[in-house]
Amino acid sequence: MLLRLLKRQLHKEHKLVQFDMNQLKKLSGHDKLLLLKDLYETKDDKALLVYDKIVENGLANRLVYRDFHCLIHQCLGKREQLEKMGELFYQMQENKFLPTKELLQSWLLMNCKFNQKKQALIILQEMQSQKVDPGPEGWIGLIKVLSKSNARPDLEQCLLIYQNRTWKPTKQVYLNLLSVCTKLGDLKQGEDIYARAMDDLPRLNMRQRPGFLESTRIDLLQQYLGLLIETKQFDKGFQEIQLFRTLKRFKNMDKRQSFFHLVFKMILQSQQWDLYDKTVEWMKQSNCEPDVMHYIRWVQIESRVKRSVDHLIDSCVLRLNLTPGTIEYVNFYESCILATGRRDLYEHLERTRGTIPLKSLLSQIANVHAISATAEPGKTEE
Repeated sequence: MLLRLLKRQLHKEHKLVQFDMNQLKKLSGHDKLLLLKDLYETKDDKALLVYDKIVENGLANRLVYRDFHCLIHQCLGKREQLEKMGELFYQMQENKFLPTKELLQSWLLMNCKFNQKKQALIILQEMQSQKVDPGPEGWIGLIKVLSKSNARPDLEQCLLIYQNRTWKPTKQVYLNLLSVCTKLGDLKQGEDIYARAMDDLPRLNMRQRPGFLESTRIDLLQQYLGLLIETKQFDKGFQEIQLFRTLKRFKNMDKRQSFFHLVFKMILQSQQWDLYDKTVEWMKQSNCEPDVMHYIRWVQIESRVKRSVDHLIDSCVLRLNLTPGTIEYVNFYESCILATGRRDLYEHLERTRGTIPLKSLLSQIANVHAISATAEPGKTEE
């Protein structure tokens, strides 16, 4: 009687409006199986709750392939159902059902989407044992999730997937691969991938979306510069930037703070100080507003070329509204102290940092008297 009542509600209203778990407990195991099938018909997400009760009753072995197919599809795209999806695949195999190619691909994609690297690799092994190809989206998802790792085997597997591909890379794949080469310090492969990506731009821009071509060029260059900095190929980096400027490929740079971070980092590490003022002027002309990291780089560079940095410190505090006693304020002053070695900045920070602790590195420098005791306020230590 209760089963008939619930089924009538399902077919009349297409969902269980008032789903009472106490009522569900009163159903026999067989009735739960029958109710489960009606839940599929109406695509009610409470089918997973009914499934749990079926498992509790020890009746999971009576589920058929269609049951698993419907339950798995109710888990797709939901992070909170990742574990449940794994349980369903395990129970499916216990019931001697092999998942289809489409179900395995969906399972792989879902784990890649939510950065579940370990599970994604397990699924890949399962697919390979069944001679099921992950498909273009599956391989792209694997590159995405593996490229976020710092483990060398994962990064090398990314490049192997790319080399053995039978599909066409996307913009994001090229960016992920350049990131992988940067982590591995693999300049040769990185240069090859960057060149291929640039040659592939017409295909990537087939839809001719406004601004896509310009933004993609800069995104790729930015990732490539990261590789050149990692491998200390500074001259190549500056040459590529000059080529872009000559071809007038830099557009809409007002939101490209991270790009200028890299350029100033290159100037600092290569000690090509003559490019500093030009880059600051270029950034101003681009209407790109500086952030804290830009000011830190400027302080680091100007202190190296023996310029006063007080105007930079004051400008950063005022322009970015850094408030004494906040983490942002303390972190900025710590970076300035490490760059200049000035005791007056250190003493000022001690007075204004409130309860924010100093970084261990700065504390060590202070303890060993590495900060100059003779630097005059407003002067950089010679």
